[in-house]
Amino acid sequence: MTDEFQNLFEDNFLDDIKAIPTEELKEGERRIVAILFADISGFTKLSEKMDHEEVRDIIDKLFKLFTSSVEKHGGYVDKYAGDEIMALFGAKVASEVDTHRAISCGIDMLEKLDKFNSYIINNPKYNISSDNKLSMRVGINTGMVTTGSIGKGREGDFTVYGDVVNLASRMESNAPINRIMVPEKTMIQAQSNFSFSDHGEIEVKGFSDKISVYIVESAHDPEETKMVVPYLGSRDNIELLLDMYKHSSKSLDQYDRSNLCSIGVKGEAGIGKSRLISEFVKTSNQGILSNNIIRVASDSVSVSPYQTFISIIKKSLSIDRSDSKDIILKKFNQGFDSIIDVLDGELEAQLVK
Repeated sequence: MTDEFQNLFEDNFLDDIKAIPTEELKEGERRIVAILFADISGFTKLSEKMDHEEVRDIIDKLFKLFTSSVEKHGGYVDKYAGDEIMALFGAKVASEVDTHRAISCGIDMLEKLDKFNSYIINNPKYNISSDNKLSMRVGINTGMVTTGSIGKGREGDFTVYGDVVNLASRMESNAPINRIMVPEKTMIQAQSNFSFSDHGEIEVKGFSDKISVYIVESAHDPEETKMVVPYLGSRDNIELLLDMYKHSSKSLDQYDRSNLCSIGVKGEAGIGKSRLISEFVKTSNQGILSNNIIRVASDSVSVSPYQTFISIIKKSLSIDRSDSKDIILKKFNQGFDSIIDVLDGELEAQLVK
């Protein structure tokens, strides 16, 4: 069963590469940080039926799993407090997408909890019934905090202060079971990458006015929300892309890789690079081109420096984030075998010539 637990850490072995932090936060610095609180429920019920050491073993495994998820999304665990975990995104290493990373981490933690429940229920060591599943609430808030060390300045004492932290904690305590709650300002920052449902206004202890809150529903491709207005850009550029694509496709059909080409699209932010590519792909989907285009992008939420190439591999092999390591490895091997078959066919064609 140890191997089954280890498989929960990185369902996708292609995501194992981590970015190296390049910026450290100075003592006492004020910075915009995303704070995630997650509280796990169900340990008390387990304690009534299990030995305390077994419960501790389950808590330890689950928190190790969640810590791995936090680090995978570019954050770090600020503290563990009983059944609660507090994580920070942007405190030690800042980015423009810390809110996105925190929400992605929350979604990943909920998925991991579901798989962890299956692991402990199916493990005869724990003798847990399906009625004793663990559950979790997640609260996230982003805003200006004061950061620094407390006490003697040990590594684990680095933390953040302010009303933003308190509101993040209140989001967690008010969130529905197995859901993620955020205040309106945090929702606005991430609405291009996630879908939310309005949860109304709630009274929050320590705040005089009611807080508008939202529930995270799912992640989505930001490009899906951007391409809603008619395209008014240059059709000449699309025609150029089409011509070069046809040229490369013809070269591939003739086993002539010397005439393949690559295209770089450069321009200032907001000039329309993504829309140009989107219109090109849309044209291909209308049947003008063969439908064999793989579209990927560097996800701003990912901390992997090779994420674009990893995305190409995933898309090509139909690897889904819910796939287990065994399924991913099977797809990877099948894809590799198919590539070898294609190369063998090309070599045979060359020999025939």
